[in-house]
Amino acid sequence: MIILKYTKIFSFIILSLLSQISLSKEKTLKIVAAYLPENTEQDGKTGRDIMIMKTILKCAGYRVIFDVQPYMRHLKSYLTNETYDGVSTIPESDHEIQGKSKPYIAYNNGVFVKDSEFPNGIRKLDDLKGKDVISFTGGKKLLKGLTNKVQLFASYTESSTQNRHNEMLMRGRVSGVFTDALIFMAHQRRLVKNEPRWQNVKIKFYRIFHLNHFTAAFRDPEITNKFNVCLKKLNKNGDLNTIERSFADKYHDSLGSEFLNPLLRN
Repeated sequence: MIILKYTKIFSFIILSLLSQISLSKEKTLKIVAAYLPENTEQDGKTGRDIMIMKTILKCAGYRVIFDVQPYMRHLKSYLTNETYDGVSTIPESDHEIQGKSKPYIAYNNGVFVKDSEFPNGIRKLDDLKGKDVISFTGGKKLLKGLTNKVQLFASYTESSTQNRHNEMLMRGRVSGVFTDALIFMAHQRRLVKNEPRWQNVKIKFYRIFHLNHFTAAFRDPEITNKFNVCLKKLNKNGDLNTIERSFADKYHDSLGSEFLNPLLRN
């Protein structure tokens, strides 16, 4: 019995050492990422985009450290600073960056409105005719079909301070906010925490734009190849859908199935 006991202890120690050796062989990648609330948080450790990237790269045999910067600046940093092994959240249409992966994430842009102002919902941009609306900087370029409809609105504004968009909607200064659903809900959660008077105002998300797909890129082609292989595997086995659902469930009352269903992978 004593021999058996020590044999088990010895086996456990060997397995632990082997595990540590395996982990030590994993290369740590430095990735520059874009600050997009609820998708990539400033701590570089939390968010939907962060979790998806980490899951894919872990499958590929890599650990990762994220350096989070403002959107678009992160792309410039990658192009000018070779200490970064890769970059996340690149628009699929961006052909300037080499070593791009297959699209690994989609952002679901639509419009947020007060439920009481649009009891019949929003199905197309024309339903906002004569209303004041606001979008993020570059909205007309990124949101397909928006440019040709701008003349419908009483006013159309673009602003990079997206946290202000939520307050403008609550105060009635705009009737609609064009944005990614999770980014808006992240700002809404913080707004309500600071100003509880808005917590009973029901808001609703309507998907009226196509998904915007994003890729990653790596300097080493081998990493890109491994990333693509793991992306395909994780799309099929449901691991990435689990991440998608975890974020959609947090805001189901406002986002509903219009947010989650288009993001689910085959």
